[in-house]
Amino acid sequence: MDTRQLSQPSTRTTDEPGHGSQRALAPRLLAGGDSGDDSGDDAGAPSSGAAARARFLRLAQLAERQLERFDIRTDVPRAPNVAGRWRVLKHGGGSGGGAGLSLTAQAIAAERAGRRPRQEAPPEPPAVLLEIPARPSSAAAAPAAPGAPPVTGPPPPVDDARWARKLRGQEAFAEYMREVRAVAVAPGERTRQLIYQIGIAEDWVQLSMILEVFGDEAGAVTTAALLKRLAVLCTAKALTLQSPSERRHYSEFLSHLCLHARGLAGGCGPAQAASVLFGMAALQVDDAALCHALMDGAAPHLARGAAAARADAAAGGAGAEEGVLGAAEAASLLWGLGTLGHRPADESWLDDLAACCFPLLPEMQPNQLWGVLWGFARLRHLPDDAWMASWLARAREALPDCTADALGHMAWSLGALQYVPPKLWLRALAGAASFKARSFLAPQLAQLLSGLAALGYCPRPQVCAALTAQLRRQLHVLRPAQLAAVLHAFGSYGGKWKPGRRFLYDFITNSNAKVQSWTGQEAANVLWSFASLNYVPEEPYTSAVAAHFASKLPSCSADALSQALWALARLKRPRPDAAWLADWLAAAEPQVPRLSPPALAGAVWALAELGAAPGAGFMTALTRRASEVLGSATAAEMTTLIGALADLKWRPSDDWLAAFLRQVDEQLPAFENEDWGLLLYGLASMGQPLAPAFLGHLTATAGRRLHGLSGEALGLLAWGLAQYGGPLPLVLDAAAGGGGAAASGGGGAGARAMPRSQAEAAARRRRERLNAWWGTFFAECDLKWESTGPRGGALMLVGLGTLEEAGQLPLPPGEWQSGMLGALRAAFGKPASWRGLLRVLRRAAGMGPDEPLPGRSLWFCGMLLDWGRRCGLEPPPQGMGRLVADEDAWVAAAAAEAEVEAAAAAAAAAASVRGPSTGHEDAQAQLRWQQGGAVLPAG
Repeated sequence: MDTRQLSQPSTRTTDEPGHGSQRALAPRLLAGGDSGDDSGDDAGAPSSGAAARARFLRLAQLAERQLERFDIRTDVPRAPNVAGRWRVLKHGGGSGGGAGLSLTAQAIAAERAGRRPRQEAPPEPPAVLLEIPARPSSAAAAPAAPGAPPVTGPPPPVDDARWARKLRGQEAFAEYMREVRAVAVAPGERTRQLIYQIGIAEDWVQLSMILEVFGDEAGAVTTAALLKRLAVLCTAKALTLQSPSERRHYSEFLSHLCLHARGLAGGCGPAQAASVLFGMAALQVDDAALCHALMDGAAPHLARGAAAARADAAAGGAGAEEGVLGAAEAASLLWGLGTLGHRPADESWLDDLAACCFPLLPEMQPNQLWGVLWGFARLRHLPDDAWMASWLARAREALPDCTADALGHMAWSLGALQYVPPKLWLRALAGAASFKARSFLAPQLAQLLSGLAALGYCPRPQVCAALTAQLRRQLHVLRPAQLAAVLHAFGSYGGKWKPGRRFLYDFITNSNAKVQSWTGQEAANVLWSFASLNYVPEEPYTSAVAAHFASKLPSCSADALSQALWALARLKRPRPDAAWLADWLAAAEPQVPRLSPPALAGAVWALAELGAAPGAGFMTALTRRASEVLGSATAAEMTTLIGALADLKWRPSDDWLAAFLRQVDEQLPAFENEDWGLLLYGLASMGQPLAPAFLGHLTATAGRRLHGLSGEALGLLAWGLAQYGGPLPLVLDAAAGGGGAAASGGGGAGARAMPRSQAEAAARRRRERLNAWWGTFFAECDLKWESTGPRGGALMLVGLGTLEEAGQLPLPPGEWQSGMLGALRAAFGKPASWRGLLRVLRRAAGMGPDEPLPGRSLWFCGMLLDWGRRCGLEPPPQGMGRLVADEDAWVAAAAAEAEVEAAAAAAAAAASVRGPSTGHEDAQAQLRWQQGGAVLPAG
C-alpha cells in the first residue's frame, strides 16, 4: 500500500452537523486513543485532520504487515495454507479516500468526509477482509525481465456481462502473477511459490491465470496441485452457478489442463498421479490416454515400492523405509481409478499397488480404508488373503468411528469382491449400522443393503426393522437405479428379510413415475424381486414394468431375460400375450449360449408355465446349452429343467437323457423336497426307461424323505411311479439289503430257484415294505392337502388309479380318501356335469387324447362318484366305468378328426405358398428335429 497517499490533507476537517450519529457505522479496529480523538472531532477541534491522517497511517502499517502473509514474492516465513477472503477494490475517485484503501479505511474516510456510506450486504459474512492494493491506472508497466515471455493482451470481449465482470475482477491478479514471473528465483523456490499460491486460490480463473503465466515452468507437482485444487473449488454446486460464457471458458481451461498434464504424465510419480486422478475423478473428466499414461509413469515406482514392502514384510518389519505412497495418496489414487473405471493392462500393476498399500493399512483412517477397498472392488481386483485379513482387522478397530457413508461403501466393496468376512465381523458391521441408522441417507442405505445381500448375511430382526424404517422414510429421494437395487437386495434374501407390505406399497407409489428410467436389467430385477417376495402388485403397475422391459429386450442380457420371464410366470398377473412372448423368444434365441444354469432352468420353467410354444430351433439350442452346463447345475436346477421339458412336450435325444441320468446318479444324495416328484414326472413323461436297481434306489431314498415334499410334489411322484409300475417290491427288497439286486438288474440264467418257504417269506417281506412305503405316503398327504394344486391332485388321482388297476396299490385309508376329495373340490370347484368333471380332470393332468383314464379301476370309479356327489351330481345311469370309456373314445375321435383337418389345411397352405418342393423341405426339417430332439406326441 502506498502510504504517501495518506499524507495528503483531508478535504474536510470538521464534521457537518447531523452526521455524528453515523459514527457507529464505521468499524473500529484500534482502541484506546481513538476514543479521545473522536471526542475532539465532535467538539470541532482544529486537529481532527491530523488525527485522521495518523489513524490512516497506523491502519496502513497494520495492513502492510498482514499483506506480507499473502505476498509470495517475499521470503517472510508464514504459516502454510493460509486461507482468506479478499478482493480488489477499484479506485472510485472522489474525496472519500485514496486508491487501494481497505474497507475499514474507506468507511472511516467516508465518515470523515461527511457522506453516508452505502450499505451493501456481502454475499457471505466476511471474517477478516484483507485487500490487495490495486495497481494505479497511471502507473507505468513494469519492464519485462530478460527471457520472460511476452505479456499477453486482455482476453477478447464476450457477450456475457457476468463473465466480463468476473474477468475485470481478476485483472489485478493476472498482473500480480506476471510480476511474480518477472522475478528470477531458483526452480525449487518457484515451485514452492506456485504451490502456495494454488493453495490459497479461491476461483478457477486464478488457476487458469497461473497456468497461463507459468505454463512452461509448471511441472508435474504444480500440475497435480492445480487439478487437486480445481476439484476443491469447482464443486457441483459451483458449476451450476456459472454463466454460459464462464462454463465455456471453464471447459476450455479443463481441456488445456488435461492436455498439459498428458505431456508430463511420464514424469509423474505415484503421489502426483494420485492427485491428478483424484482431480479428474472429482471433476468427472474421462481421459483414457491420460489415465494410462499416469499408470505407465507410476509403474516403476510402484514396482520398487512393492519390492521394498515385500522385503520388509519378510524381515518382520524391522527396516522400515519410507514408501512411495502415503495413506491419503493411496486412497486418492484408488478412489480416482475406481471412479474413472480405467483398469491397467497389466494385472501386476494392481498387485504392486496392493503391496505398497499393505504397510499403510494400520494407519489409515475410516474414509481412507473404504476408499482403498472400494477402488479395488471397482477395478475387479481381489488382493491376497493376508492383505484382506489386515484390512479387516484395521476396519474392525475403526468401525465405531466410521460414518454412515463409510459403512455403506465397506459393505458394498466386500459384496462386489465376493469376499465373505467372518460372521463376527459382519455382526459388528451390522451393529454399527444399527447404531447410526438415523444418520443413513438413501444412497448409503442402498449400498449397505446391496452389499449385505451379496454377502448373504441377514442381520438380526431389530437391525432389519431399523434399517427398513429409515429406508422407507427416504424412498422418495432414491434415484431409479437405487430403487431397483434396494428391492433386488430384499429379494435376494429369499424371504429372510421381508420389508413388509407397507414398504412394498410405498415402493410402488414412489417408483411408479420412474419406471421409464429403468434399464432392462433394472426392470427385470424389480419384477424378479416382487416374485421372490411373494408380493403381487396391482396389475397396471406390473403391466407398465413388463411393457417397459419389452421395449428394452434387444439390450438385455441372458440373465435379465430369464429373470423377467420367470417373474411374470410366478406373479401370474398379468399374463403375457402371444406377441410379448414372441418378442421375448426372438430376443432370447441369440442369448441362449450365455445362459447360466439357474437362468436356463428358470427360463424353461417359465415357458412351460406360461404355455409358450417355442420353435424346434429354440428348443434344440436350449437342450444343447443344458448339456454344456449339466456338470455345474444343482439338483434343483436339473429337476426343474427335466420337469419343464416334459411340460413343453419336448424330448431330448437319447444321448442327452443318458448324460442327464449319469449326472442324477452322482447328485442323488443332494436331492430334497420337490426334486423327487419333478424327476420321476419328467422321466416318465418322456418315456425314458430306468434300470430296476436305479428305480428301486430312487424310490427307497424318496420314501425316507417324503416329509420334505409338498402336496403337489407328492402328486407328481405318485403319477411317475405309476408309469413305471409302482415302487417295484422286488427292487425295494434288493435295495433294502436283500440278495436280489443282481437278479433284478440282469436276471442271470443260472440263478438257483429258492425253496418254497423262502420265496413265501421274501414275498411277505416285500408286501410289508410296500405297505409301509404307501402308509408313509398316505400319512404325509394328510398333512399337505392345502399345498395340492389342480395338477397335483389330478395326477395323484390318475396315478393311484393306474396302480390300483394293475393291482399294485394297497387300499388307501378312509381319512386319506376324504382329504383327497376335499382337495379336489377346493381345486376344481363344482363342475356342471359328469363330462365337464372328466374333462377338467384330463386337462389338469395334461393327458393327451390317446391316453385313457383308468376306468377299469373300481377304486378310481368310486372316487369319481364320491367327487361328483360332493359337487351335487347324480350318479350316471350307465355306470361310471362306461361313462369314462365313452369319454375317452369321444376325445380320441375328436382329436383324430381335428388332426386330419389341420394336416389337410397345412398341406394346402404349403402347396400354395412354397410350391412343389415343400415335401422335400418338410422331410429335411423332420430329420433335423429327430437329430436334435423331437416333440413328444400327444399323451
